[in-house]
Amino acid sequence: MINDFNDYRLWMCFLVDNIWQQIAPFFKRLGPETEFNDSELINMTLVGKCRRWADETKMLNQWKKHRDLFPVALSQSRFNQQRRRLIQAFNLILRAVLKSSN
Repeated sequence: MINDFNDYRLWMCFLVDNIWQQIAPFFKRLGPETEFNDSELINMTLVGKCRRWADETKMLNQWKKHRDLFPVALSQSRFNQQRRRLIQAFNLILRAVLKSSN
């Protein structure tokens, strides 16, 4: 049962990470892994959209209040760059999450 924001965020993290593990090979990136992985970014974006944190500035400001959940902070430009690269993965995961919540 989801009682608060932390429960909701953990539920979303579980769903996103499970789906991401299945589709990640299709979204390989070049170069070394970053401290902030793709699954976390997708999770932040999805939760932010569901919370109606409409733009990236508001979303990142809201997540600063929850540093315990995502201790590594991205700059807005890095966040936007990584998010744009993952837009197709985000859309796939969003559809899967919506189907699983019905």
